[in-house]
Amino acid sequence: MTLATDKTGSLLRRLNEAAQRHAFQPAFVLLIGKRPLKKGWASLRPTVGEAIEHLNKDPLRHAIGIQPASLGSVVLDCDDGDGPQIAKDIVLERYGDVVACTTPSTSGKSNRGHVWLRCDDAEQARNWKFRLEKGHQEIKGEMRSTGGQVRLTAKALPLLIDDLNTAAGKEDEIDL
Repeated sequence: MTLATDKTGSLLRRLNEAAQRHAFQPAFVLLIGKRPLKKGWASLRPTVGEAIEHLNKDPLRHAIGIQPASLGSVVLDCDDGDGPQIAKDIVLERYGDVVACTTPSTSGKSNRGHVWLRCDDAEQARNWKFRLEKGHQEIKGEMRSTGGQVRLTAKALPLLIDDLNTAAGKEDEIDL
């Protein structure tokens, strides 16, 4: 096991714990590169331990994804155009505070990345192509939810954990 897989394993455990505080059961996806390891992956539910074990087998080729709906989210996977920050700004302007967080793409390109949106009925959402425009700015990509997956990275995991922990804090404030 390497330092990188130790860190990622720790982050996956923390994500799992944060999600369970919201009664979410993370639907991890075992990947080779960006592709699911097994057919029928959308209905499989590997445990966090199985996800970490998969990652440790071959840290250079193996990766872990997640089905966004299992975290109460849909994801705008921004592949083309002005990037996730512009997508986030457009969504905030049009729909209010529904943005959970923005995570970088595995490619490292600034015009690519993921905008995670809170969704009360994420399990009912499906995957479809989207296009957002505002003036001369445009973003294209795919919305991912149930039956779709987003590859998790060591850079994205802390952002998702922080959002889940912040949301838990907001819920506590509302209950008081």
